[in-house]
Amino acid sequence: MHGEKKHGEPLTKYHKPGKVTKPGNLIRSLAVHVKGPSELVSLQNLGVVLRDLKKIEGTMPEFLRSYGKRTAEQVLSEGKLIVAKGKADAGTGLIRIQDGEIPPIRGCVDVANVAIAVGRLLGMQAKFVRVYNHSFAMLKGEEIYLFDISGTGFPKVLGKNSVVTLKEITSDVKNLIGKYAAEGQVYQGVDAHHVGLRGLETFYSPTNKKARVKTFADLELF
Repeated sequence: MHGEKKHGEPLTKYHKPGKVTKPGNLIRSLAVHVKGPSELVSLQNLGVVLRDLKKIEGTMPEFLRSYGKRTAEQVLSEGKLIVAKGKADAGTGLIRIQDGEIPPIRGCVDVANVAIAVGRLLGMQAKFVRVYNHSFAMLKGEEIYLFDISGTGFPKVLGKNSVVTLKEITSDVKNLIGKYAAEGQVYQGVDAHHVGLRGLETFYSPTNKKARVKTFADLELF
Protein backbone atom coordinates (compact mmCIF):
# COMPACT_ATOMS: atom_id res chain seq x y z
CA MET A 1 0.00 0.00 0.00
CA HIS A 2 3.05 2.17 -0.25
CA GLY A 3 2.28 5.49 -1.91
CA GLU A 4 -1.48 5.24 -1.45
CA LYS A 5 -3.19 8.21 0.08
CA LYS A 6 -6.40 8.99 1.92
CA HIS A 7 -7.69 12.57 1.94
CA GLY A 8 -4.41 13.60 0.30
CA GLU A 9 -2.25 12.20 3.09
CA PRO A 10 -0.12 9.01 2.99
CA LEU A 11 -1.71 5.96 4.59
CA THR A 12 -0.29 5.00 7.98
CA LYS A 13 -0.44 1.69 9.83
CA TYR A 14 -3.47 3.02 11.69
CA HIS A 15 -5.45 3.15 8.43
CA LYS A 16 -4.81 -0.54 7.78
CA PRO A 17 -6.61 -3.58 9.23
CA GLY A 18 -4.95 -5.60 11.97
CA LYS A 19 -5.25 -9.32 12.61
CA VAL A 20 -8.49 -9.03 14.62
CA THR A 21 -9.87 -5.87 12.95
CA LYS A 22 -10.12 -6.99 9.33
CA PRO A 23 -13.58 -5.93 8.16
CA GLY A 24 -16.06 -8.58 7.08
CA ASN A 25 -19.61 -8.15 5.83
CA LEU A 26 -21.03 -7.37 9.27
CA ILE A 27 -18.43 -4.69 10.02
CA ARG A 28 -18.97 -3.16 6.57
CA SER A 29 -22.74 -3.12 7.07
CA LEU A 30 -22.36 -1.55 10.50
CA ALA A 31 -20.14 1.20 9.09
CA VAL A 32 -22.81 2.05 6.52
CA HIS A 33 -25.53 1.93 9.18
CA VAL A 34 -23.82 4.32 11.63
CA LYS A 35 -22.42 6.80 9.10
CA GLY A 36 -23.78 10.25 9.89
CA PRO A 37 -23.25 13.84 8.78
CA SER A 38 -19.98 14.09 10.73
CA GLU A 39 -17.33 11.86 12.28
CA LEU A 40 -18.56 12.67 15.76
CA VAL A 41 -22.16 11.77 14.96
CA SER A 42 -21.02 8.55 13.26
CA LEU A 43 -19.07 7.50 16.36
CA GLN A 44 -21.96 8.44 18.62
CA ASN A 45 -24.25 6.28 16.48
CA LEU A 46 -21.75 3.44 16.80
CA GLY A 47 -21.80 3.85 20.57
CA VAL A 48 -25.57 3.41 20.62
CA VAL A 49 -25.30 0.17 18.66
CA LEU A 50 -22.53 -1.29 20.80
CA ARG A 51 -24.27 -0.38 24.05
CA ASP A 52 -27.17 -2.57 22.88
CA LEU A 53 -25.02 -5.68 22.54
CA LYS A 54 -26.06 -8.36 25.02
CA LYS A 55 -23.77 -8.72 28.03
CA ILE A 56 -23.49 -12.39 28.85
CA GLU A 57 -21.87 -13.59 32.06
CA GLY A 58 -19.08 -15.87 30.96
CA THR A 59 -17.71 -19.12 32.32
CA MET A 60 -14.04 -19.87 32.67
CA PRO A 61 -13.95 -21.93 29.43
CA GLU A 62 -15.62 -19.05 27.56
CA PHE A 63 -13.08 -16.53 28.85
CA LEU A 64 -10.20 -18.85 27.99
CA ARG A 65 -11.64 -19.26 24.49
CA SER A 66 -12.53 -15.67 23.78
CA TYR A 67 -10.56 -13.09 25.78
CA GLY A 68 -8.43 -11.08 23.38
CA LYS A 69 -8.99 -13.66 20.65
CA ARG A 70 -12.31 -12.76 19.02
CA THR A 71 -12.16 -10.72 15.85
CA ALA A 72 -14.35 -7.65 15.47
CA GLU A 73 -16.39 -9.57 12.93
CA GLN A 74 -16.90 -12.45 15.38
CA VAL A 75 -18.10 -10.05 18.09
CA LEU A 76 -20.88 -8.86 15.78
CA SER A 77 -21.62 -12.36 14.53
CA GLU A 78 -22.06 -13.66 18.08
CA GLY A 79 -23.92 -10.48 19.03
CA LYS A 80 -22.71 -10.39 22.61
CA LEU A 81 -20.06 -9.20 25.01
CA ILE A 82 -18.76 -11.86 27.38
CA VAL A 83 -18.29 -10.21 30.78
CA ALA A 84 -17.54 -10.99 34.41
CA LYS A 85 -20.42 -9.54 36.37
CA GLY A 86 -20.16 -8.49 39.97
CA LYS A 87 -17.74 -6.33 41.91
CA ALA A 88 -14.03 -7.01 42.05
CA ASP A 89 -12.63 -8.03 45.43
CA ALA A 90 -10.72 -5.14 46.99
CA GLY A 91 -7.86 -7.39 47.97
CA THR A 92 -7.33 -9.51 44.88
CA GLY A 93 -8.92 -7.35 42.18
CA LEU A 94 -10.67 -10.50 40.94
CA ILE A 95 -14.35 -11.27 40.39
CA ARG A 96 -15.67 -14.64 41.53
CA ILE A 97 -17.63 -16.46 38.84
CA GLN A 98 -19.30 -19.85 39.07
CA ASP A 99 -16.20 -21.83 38.14
CA GLY A 100 -13.30 -19.72 39.31
CA GLU A 101 -12.01 -16.18 39.67
CA ILE A 102 -11.48 -13.79 36.81
CA PRO A 103 -10.10 -10.26 36.31
CA PRO A 104 -12.72 -7.49 35.87
CA ILE A 105 -13.59 -8.20 32.22
CA ARG A 106 -16.32 -5.83 30.95
CA GLY A 107 -16.04 -6.24 27.18
CA CYS A 108 -13.78 -3.25 26.53
CA VAL A 109 -11.34 -5.19 24.32
CA ASP A 110 -14.07 -6.36 21.95
CA VAL A 111 -15.72 -2.94 21.86
CA ALA A 112 -12.44 -1.23 21.04
CA ASN A 113 -11.68 -3.67 18.22
CA VAL A 114 -15.12 -3.14 16.65
CA ALA A 115 -14.80 0.65 16.94
CA ILE A 116 -11.38 0.50 15.29
CA ALA A 117 -12.59 -1.65 12.40
CA VAL A 118 -15.62 0.56 11.77
CA GLY A 119 -13.68 3.80 12.24
CA ARG A 120 -11.20 2.85 9.53
CA LEU A 121 -14.02 2.16 7.09
CA LEU A 122 -15.33 5.62 7.91
CA GLY A 123 -12.00 7.04 6.77
CA MET A 124 -10.31 7.58 10.11
CA GLN A 125 -7.03 6.33 11.51
CA ALA A 126 -7.68 4.17 14.54
CA LYS A 127 -5.56 2.69 17.31
CA PHE A 128 -6.10 0.33 20.23
CA VAL A 129 -5.05 1.69 23.62
CA ARG A 130 -4.51 -0.36 26.76
CA VAL A 131 -4.18 1.43 30.09
CA TYR A 132 -3.44 -1.05 32.91
CA ASN A 133 -6.62 -3.18 32.90
CA HIS A 134 -8.81 -1.20 30.51
CA SER A 135 -8.94 -0.74 26.75
CA PHE A 136 -10.41 1.90 24.48
CA ALA A 137 -10.09 3.15 20.91
CA MET A 138 -8.53 6.39 19.71
CA LEU A 139 -9.44 7.60 16.26
CA LYS A 140 -8.10 10.46 14.17
CA GLY A 141 -9.99 12.25 11.44
CA GLU A 142 -10.80 15.92 11.54
CA GLU A 143 -10.09 15.65 15.28
CA ILE A 144 -8.76 13.00 17.64
CA TYR A 145 -11.49 11.07 19.43
CA LEU A 146 -11.53 8.66 22.39
CA PHE A 147 -14.18 5.95 22.09
CA ASP A 148 -15.26 3.89 25.11
CA ILE A 149 -18.75 2.74 26.08
CA SER A 150 -17.93 1.37 29.52
CA GLY A 151 -17.34 4.60 31.43
CA THR A 152 -15.95 2.52 34.31
CA GLY A 153 -12.29 1.95 33.57
CA PHE A 154 -9.35 4.15 32.69
CA PRO A 155 -9.90 6.85 31.75
CA LYS A 156 -13.15 7.69 33.55
CA VAL A 157 -13.87 10.56 31.18
CA LEU A 158 -16.82 9.57 29.06
CA GLY A 159 -19.60 8.95 31.55
CA LYS A 160 -22.73 8.17 29.56
CA ASN A 161 -21.12 9.37 26.35
CA SER A 162 -19.44 7.01 23.90
CA VAL A 163 -16.95 9.44 22.45
CA VAL A 164 -15.12 12.62 23.39
CA THR A 165 -12.59 14.71 21.54
CA LEU A 166 -9.02 14.96 22.72
CA LYS A 167 -9.45 18.60 23.71
CA GLU A 168 -12.18 17.55 26.17
CA ILE A 169 -9.80 15.32 28.12
CA THR A 170 -8.80 17.03 31.37
CA SER A 171 -5.25 17.44 32.56
CA ASP A 172 -6.04 15.17 35.53
CA VAL A 173 -6.91 12.31 33.18
CA LYS A 174 -3.86 12.96 31.01
CA ASN A 175 -1.68 12.94 34.12
CA LEU A 176 -3.26 9.69 35.32
CA ILE A 177 -2.60 7.97 32.01
CA GLY A 178 0.88 9.47 32.00
CA LYS A 179 1.48 7.90 35.41
CA TYR A 180 0.54 4.47 34.11
CA ALA A 181 2.67 5.06 31.02
CA ALA A 182 5.70 5.87 33.16
CA GLU A 183 5.14 2.54 34.94
CA GLY A 184 5.12 0.67 31.63
CA GLN A 185 1.39 -0.06 31.71
CA VAL A 186 0.15 1.79 28.61
CA TYR A 187 0.24 0.23 25.16
CA GLN A 188 -0.91 1.29 21.70
CA GLY A 189 -1.24 -0.62 18.45
CA VAL A 190 -3.43 -1.39 15.46
CA ASP A 191 -5.65 -3.71 17.55
CA ALA A 192 -5.66 -5.92 20.64
CA HIS A 193 -3.62 -8.65 18.99
CA HIS A 194 -0.91 -6.17 17.99
CA VAL A 195 -0.37 -4.91 21.54
CA GLY A 196 -0.22 -8.49 22.79
CA LEU A 197 -3.64 -9.08 24.35
CA ARG A 198 -3.96 -12.64 23.11
CA GLY A 199 -5.52 -14.57 25.95
CA LEU A 200 -6.60 -14.37 29.56
CA GLU A 201 -3.02 -14.74 30.79
CA THR A 202 -2.13 -11.43 29.10
CA PHE A 203 -4.84 -9.40 30.88
CA TYR A 204 -2.34 -7.47 33.02
CA SER A 205 0.71 -8.02 30.86
CA PRO A 206 0.33 -7.64 27.08
CA THR A 207 3.18 -9.42 25.34
CA ASN A 208 4.30 -6.77 22.82
CA LYS A 209 6.61 -4.63 24.94
CA LYS A 210 7.52 -2.59 21.85
CA ALA A 211 3.94 -1.28 21.88
CA ARG A 212 4.46 0.50 25.20
CA VAL A 213 4.25 4.28 25.29
CA LYS A 214 6.06 6.51 27.74
CA THR A 215 3.76 9.54 27.95
CA PHE A 216 0.19 10.57 27.20
CA ALA A 217 1.56 12.74 24.39
CA ASP A 218 2.71 9.56 22.61
CA LEU A 219 -0.94 8.56 22.25
CA GLU A 220 -1.67 11.74 20.32
CA LEU A 221 0.72 10.70 17.54
CA PHE A 222 -0.68 8.77 14.60
